Amino acid sequence: MQFQTKTAVEWAAPTSRANEWEFLNEKVNVQGRQQVVKLLTTAAAKQEGSNKRGHLGSTNNEDRDFKKRKETE
Repeated sequence: MQFQTKTAVEWAAPTSRANEWEFLNEKVNVQGRQQVVKLLTTAAAKQEGSNKRGHLGSTNNEDRDFKKRKETE
């Protein structure tokens, strides 16, 4: 998902600015943005790792139950 052609990680960059929103520039919390970038990239890395292991990352109990039924059939 994008906003003005940038992703969430790009918007979280400390130097990122949105056109026509200059009035908010002085309120940007650079340290907060750095933390957001760290959280987003860590989450993406974890998701990528679980995808490589063949996990869907679902927490839905119905999905787990379905997989268990298929394994015992």
